[in-house]
Amino acid sequence: MTLKVGIDWDLNGWVELFKADGDADNLFGQKAANAGDLKRKTTAGAFGLVSTTTGFDPADQQYYGRGGVSLTVVDTNDRLALGYDGSLYDITGQASGTYTGSLYVKSSASTPRMRLRLISSGGTSINGTAQLMSTSAWTQLTVSGSLPHSSQSIRIELECTSGTAANVSMLGPMIVSGGTAPQYLNCGTDSQYENISAYVMNARWRTGFVRPYQNLVGIGRASLVLNNWDTRFSPEAGGALWTPNNVALRDILVRINEDATILWTEI
Repeated sequence: MTLKVGIDWDLNGWVELFKADGDADNLFGQKAANAGDLKRKTTAGAFGLVSTTTGFDPADQQYYGRGGVSLTVVDTNDRLALGYDGSLYDITGQASGTYTGSLYVKSSASTPRMRLRLISSGGTSINGTAQLMSTSAWTQLTVSGSLPHSSQSIRIELECTSGTAANVSMLGPMIVSGGTAPQYLNCGTDSQYENISAYVMNARWRTGFVRPYQNLVGIGRASLVLNNWDTRFSPEAGGALWTPNNVALRDILVRINEDATILWTEI
């Protein structure tokens, strides 16, 4: 059984709630939760509204982040770089190896065909497969391949390969080491979530339904007994999990799951 406790200290939304065990860390880090925070640059064409970020429904935040970038595709071959502004990168100093890029995209029209490109400062570029955009669901575009340069900087680019003008929204940018893209957004080692599985001595919980055929659900409750030998859960201890964030009325999300089965979730 795995227990995770998440504390949203910086109000970036509940990203990483569904990060699967074994998923690689997103090298974009915390900026990925708000895609508009990344460095970006247009090339070989024009995108409108480049600086506009869009807030998404809270139900989507746990999957894709809190904000994205809303753009207007003008012509075929229009491209937008994420993680690069023409001179500076968000991801630098990476070793040679296999990398995978991922981005969620949705369009106001089904005519654009878009693909994702993975590019190294050493001059290597890899093209993903172009796909027609959906107007109702987020399409995950991915690209994967070998970047052979040492101490390289890496970016992704969204490219329109065909189609007419349309408004395109994008969010959940990721670059990870390895050949597999995570299914949903994570913020790498900058995560606001603390995994305390190793410290759980006992866990008891119940849902809000306490008797058969109950019409109205009550408040679910969970009780956790944690090993606090190193005072990591003591608010008064310097360097503890809660310090310096031990402020009253913080939201704390707790999820209890067994493998892929969620048994209890509450804020």
